[in-house]
Amino acid sequence: MSEPFFKKKLGFSIVLTPEFHLKEVISYFREIFDDANHVKIFSIVDLDDSSFFDAFDMTNELGKINIDNFVLKEEFIQGKIEGRDIDILSNLFEKGVSSIHKRELTTITEDIFPNGICLPGLQKIFVDTHGGFHLCEKISWNFSIGSIDKGFDNEKIFYLINKYIESAEECRDCWAVRFCEECFLSSIKGNTFSKDLKKKNCCKKREKIQENMIDYIKIMEGNPRAFDYLKNIKPEEVPIASEVFKFLRSI
Repeated sequence: MSEPFFKKKLGFSIVLTPEFHLKEVISYFREIFDDANHVKIFSIVDLDDSSFFDAFDMTNELGKINIDNFVLKEEFIQGKIEGRDIDILSNLFEKGVSSIHKRELTTITEDIFPNGICLPGLQKIFVDTHGGFHLCEKISWNFSIGSIDKGFDNEKIFYLINKYIESAEECRDCWAVRFCEECFLSSIKGNTFSKDLKKKNCCKKREKIQENMIDYIKIMEGNPRAFDYLKNIKPEEVPIASEVFKFLRSI
């Protein structure tokens, strides 16, 4: 494989596990690539329901990654203020602050698509080695939505959406509903939906959104034109998931 092909076609979804060395990981990919396009996602492995983390001092590990995260975010903010190319850091911090800038300003209607869940089978699907269809690769196989042989089980898909809505009944009155991207994963525990887990994840999400708002204000105070580039990005005229959801609710 030639180096130009490698740099043009290859991308990475990076999941960090203890021991955390976020700054070192950033430095490594900066040495390999000269732009941000190759690193698509940074995330931390789910800390729940696993004994893997028992071997680590997680208080110390989370403290380390929080410090690295703070230092790198300050670099990102300063880069946005100065109008500089902030390369790979955009994959860590850009989405949160740009979502504030692109926020919808219309009145919330009676039907609003729940948070950031996908419409299973339309936007995302995971196919196992036996041809079974599942919500996605991050969720256990306890939630089948069909198979290659039988196609999609539309009743099961709608059932799962409604079960999620039941676990997220307070979302409509939440101040952060327009910014929230929590999905099925935020409320599934084992083979069922958990309101307690959803509530726990909601608290974390609201804290993160508040951080994003603070960062957005810092950037805009330092450079009111920092997000002007978003004017050239054509938004979706009609979010397809939202429209399909309204259709499903009507039948």
